[in-house]
Amino acid sequence: MVAAMPSSTQASESIFMTRTNGDLLKYCRSTVEAFAAVQNGRDVVPDNVNGSWRLATAMAGCQGFLEGFRDAMDVATRSNTSVGAFNLVCLPERVTTVELASAYVQWAETNASKGHESASMGVYRAWRELWPCAKTVMQ
Repeated sequence: MVAAMPSSTQASESIFMTRTNGDLLKYCRSTVEAFAAVQNGRDVVPDNVNGSWRLATAMAGCQGFLEGFRDAMDVATRSNTSVGAFNLVCLPERVTTVELASAYVQWAETNASKGHESASMGVYRAWRELWPCAKTVMQ
């Protein structure tokens, strides 16, 4: 008996799972490594389609999650119904996505015991640790 192949929707959904720190770490580690390789003049594109697809989806997963989190944090801190906890993170004005990813990867690797916890809480903790606000402003 031949096992049923997952549908393309099921396969795509499993690729982009970013619910836990462990999920997000694997995507962001690939992203940070790819950016570092490019900065050092190395080619980072795998020689096969499957490898290229995996790198592209990893980078998209990491960057999309982090940029979405940054945007949500920005909206929350600027609204009249701001979540006070977001006021504990003060990102530099011109911080790059790779800097955000590097901060997260460093935190997640140092805090491997939190791999099963929420990826959004991990990003928040990582950024708060590296870029704490000097003064908390509550709205």
